[in-house]
Amino acid sequence: MAMNKKRLGYLYCILAGACDGSTGIMLLLAPLWTLELMQIGALPTEPIYMRFIGVFVMSVGCSYLLPFLMNRAHLDVRLRHMLGFTAFIRVCVASFILVSVVTHALVSGWLAVLFTDVTFAAIQLWMLKTKLFDSDS
Repeated sequence: MAMNKKRLGYLYCILAGACDGSTGIMLLLAPLWTLELMQIGALPTEPIYMRFIGVFVMSVGCSYLLPFLMNRAHLDVRLRHMLGFTAFIRVCVASFILVSVVTHALVSGWLAVLFTDVTFAAIQLWMLKTKLFDSDS
């Protein structure tokens, strides 16, 4: 049963990385279209800044995938570090979005990003708390 949970943890990391990685690439290549898909009608700034944010989001997504591209030794250690770091990033981004929406600096459509980041951070913190990756493979 523990192995099944660990495999689900691996799957989560791959899917979270693919989610952020693809969103980042889309923001980089087609920021207006991507924001429309996200149901965020108004571009909050010049497209170049959304592309810059896209590079950041893509980089976060890639950080989920990098542990799997390295030598298999110490995979679980790398995953624990990545989960802690990206959970911190997600909490920071969610906090920024919350303040920005409350102060009307961002439109309410950005709340979907906030909920995604809070959900992913909660999952990751749970994974760390339950020591899902504490036995290195």
